[in-house]
Amino acid sequence: MKKLTDRKKIILSSLIQEYIKTGDPVSSRSVTKNDNVSCSSATVRNELSELEDMGLLEKSHSFSGRLPSDVGYRFFVDNLMDSVVDLSLNEKERISSIYSLRNLNSSRSTMLKDIFLYGVNVLNNLCDQAAFICEARSIEKSVKAIKIIKVSSLVYTVIFHHDNNVIENKLWFPTNLITDEGLETMNNVLQDITSKGFKDLSNDVKNYFQKNKGLNHLREGIIEIVELVLDGGRESNIDDTLYIEGISKLIQKPEFASMEKIRSIIQLFESKELLNREIKKLLILKKMNIKIGSELGVDDLNDFSLISIPYSAGEDKKGVIGIIGTKRMQYERIVKIVRETAEKLSSLLVGIDLDL
Repeated sequence: MKKLTDRKKIILSSLIQEYIKTGDPVSSRSVTKNDNVSCSSATVRNELSELEDMGLLEKSHSFSGRLPSDVGYRFFVDNLMDSVVDLSLNEKERISSIYSLRNLNSSRSTMLKDIFLYGVNVLNNLCDQAAFICEARSIEKSVKAIKIIKVSSLVYTVIFHHDNNVIENKLWFPTNLITDEGLETMNNVLQDITSKGFKDLSNDVKNYFQKNKGLNHLREGIIEIVELVLDGGRESNIDDTLYIEGISKLIQKPEFASMEKIRSIIQLFESKELLNREIKKLLILKKMNIKIGSELGVDDLNDFSLISIPYSAGEDKKGVIGIIGTKRMQYERIVKIVRETAEKLSSLLVGIDLDL
């Protein structure tokens, strides 16, 4: 994609903000009315046409006007979103009210459940989307060697050798096909990472690809391997430690009014397959993640966005908190709410022994 001019950025941002607010395809006339846009209607029309040609906007099939594509939303989130948006006093107080649960006179297990239920309820009500919290758990294991062995073109065995000399192996069914050359390179990457005497595999993987950007095409496969090592493979499940609130709010969104969309929502939260997969990746990446529409990799979820971030509950325990909802969500505000809620939750849980 060629570089956008400042004028194109302003027009794209204005259109996306208007679409998020109204849910209706945005006309060039509506964009022209925005205080930040200081050019003629003819210029706006030309710029919108070029933004559409670049794949950042789409024409509405039912109404006049345009709406953002997944690529347009991605550009907005990565380049145009206001990172210093401030929350209202009421929003800050609602998030901080999580601290009140530290004084509950109840058993540890009951207190933790109350904390997570309260936290997911706060997030759901503030964001007006479906919210989820995955209970914190230990995620790190000390591993000193990892080796991938090909069984067939679709199946591989991953062997990992722990510091305590325990050797484990797991079957790996890669998302993407792996060439023999790619397999050799992946084994070299894993040997590189594990030969440095690490204690934090997830951070070492992240740092490795930051320094070796030419190998980014292998990143997804390496992350899948690390999931097997850190999380015990795809057989492990987070169903019993996942708190969800707000499915009914999604069903009421105009985008999800059809029975087909409602079925997709119910299936998403009943199976929890998507959340299970994304949570595992988040525990490895240890940073906020925003996935929009087609980036989720499931056709039925093209109208959804996922905003999530890990939180800490001690030195080696991590959980995930987030929002899943319509692509037409207030990204700037919701990112801020999710981040601050995760910080408050971490601060509260660090003082609680989760292993008792």
